[in-house]
Amino acid sequence: MKNIVVYCSCTENYIHRVKTLYNSLKENSNINYDFIVRVVGFDYRKYSFFDDKQVIETDNVLLSKEKTLISLDRHSYSEEQAYSAKIRFLDVFDILNQKDKNILCIDADSLVRGDLNGLDNLIDENDILVHMHLNANKLHYRLKAGVIYVKNNKRSKLFFKNVSDYLKKDKNLITWFSEQIALYNAYNLKVAKVLNLPKSYIDWNFEDDSIIWTAKGDTKNNKKYILEEKKYEY
Repeated sequence: MKNIVVYCSCTENYIHRVKTLYNSLKENSNINYDFIVRVVGFDYRKYSFFDDKQVIETDNVLLSKEKTLISLDRHSYSEEQAYSAKIRFLDVFDILNQKDKNILCIDADSLVRGDLNGLDNLIDENDILVHMHLNANKLHYRLKAGVIYVKNNKRSKLFFKNVSDYLKKDKNLITWFSEQIALYNAYNLKVAKVLNLPKSYIDWNFEDDSIIWTAKGDTKNNKKYILEEKKYEY
């Protein structure tokens, strides 16, 4: 695998998760990568972890930290939480245009547990790898945003331009699930070749042989996940 960009975003209360993600990536991935972090809602200069990292700052954006908003699935969240999740896909579009590298966009609460070289074999003649449940009743469940691998080419740029344009509209940057709706809308345009990312690269059930574990919702409290996370808390 050639050198790629590994990208994530975080709020201040997720810094420890970015650290464990980074350490797991460093120990287990067997790839060459540039690590880029979008920081939302805090001064990253206060934390030594970021001293040698590429950082995208969030300037002049006022975001509430209070969980006063309600998602389509009726859970509460803050503007800051939502923005941190959605802004990722504006960043992916920008990075595709700034660097001649493929991008692994990954949730900060993920753990890399194995070799990532297989991603290039999987993507092969395709442009984007994303885990899909196309028969899901709810549109926002059909494409999962937690781990996405993107080949840097014209088709991927067009795909993420559509995603970025959607997220810039109305209040989509602070609306929960808007990025998964944006991904599904772009998928339906057929502007890029999108292949299903195997569950072993975005596993929230924490199977022993999976390459990437991703914690979401209450799964962050799963004892198996917590024990794995502790391996990379240094």
